[in-house]
This record gives sequence, structure tokens and C-alpha cells, in this order.
Amino acid sequence: MNHSRCRQALCANQIADVLNYTHSGVNVFEGAPDGRQSSDVALPTSRFRPRYRALTGAEKELHDAIKSKAAELEALFEHVPASRYLSLGLTDLESSVSRVIKGLTSRASRQPRST
Repeated sequence: MNHSRCRQALCANQIADVLNYTHSGVNVFEGAPDGRQSSDVALPTSRFRPRYRALTGAEKELHDAIKSKAAELEALFEHVPASRYLSLGLTDLESSVSRVIKGLTSRASRQPRST
């Protein structure tokens, strides 16, 4: 397996781990928040997120739906032959999902974008 393919496989495994939200069969997001998480949904956020605010139920559903669709796209992308374009596409997918999730989690109450 060449270096590029190994890197893609490692990246895919890391993304899958994050998307699965599990560690040893236990949901790591269940239970009490740790020191980095707040139970306050109105906690002001900063650009660097020293603490994460709690998400509402609707925000959690949207978060999970976005991550699920991203995983579907990633699986489709893997059918494309390895190339620089595939690598760029996977990087852009990861970047766009990261930015959208940051936007979702950055404000306690905001109106969805109208269509």
C-alpha cells in the first residue's frame, strides 16, 4: 500500500471513529459533561472554545445528521481512484463539515438560514 493510500485509510479510520461516537460500546457523550463541556445551552462561545456549550436536542439531531451524510459522501468518494483530486475532495469535505459544525455549535440561539 503506498503512502498516500495509507494516509487516506488512517484518515478514514479516524473519521469513522469520530462519527461512531463510541468507545468500547459506550457512548462517550452520555452522562455528565467533563471539564471542557458546559451544561448551559446559553454559554457564550469564543473562537477558541475553551469550554463547549451544551447542545439542544434539535442541535444534536442536526449535528448527527450532518455527520451521517458526510460519512455517506466519504464512502462514495472511496470508489474514486486514488489521486490528488480525491485527496483534495476528502480534505474539502472534512473542512466543510468541520466549519458547518463549528457554526452550528457556536451560538446558543440563532435562526436557521432561510431558503
